[in-house]
Amino acid sequence: MLQILVAEDNALNRKVLLRMLSGLECSVTAVENGRQVLEAVQQQHYDLVLMDVRMPDLDGITTTRQVFQLLPAAEWPTIYAVTAGVSDEERRECIDAGMTGFLNKPVQLAELSALLATMQT
Repeated sequence: MLQILVAEDNALNRKVLLRMLSGLECSVTAVENGRQVLEAVQQQHYDLVLMDVRMPDLDGITTTRQVFQLLPAAEWPTIYAVTAGVSDEERRECIDAGMTGFLNKPVQLAELSALLATMQT
């Protein structure tokens, strides 16, 4: 079973993602900000982090860089950016930080299911 961490500062967006994931075979933890992401990945292994790019205090790009600095390479999760609008510049920043891909808001269940299916193979 996949271990998933959802990092989303907006309560409604977080709730929607959690509801979508509840129907899929995975275990999900949700946090509200980048600092909580850093705490969570030190306490438990996650296969996938769905990272809001624009969070206050510690944004998703900075948080992603810190996750990869903090953890040994063998424990790195796959990190997908979750964002409303992805410019070419933002895409480059996300990839440069180590993110694997993108989910556009509003996240579609079919796209999320497809992502999880690729990770379970």
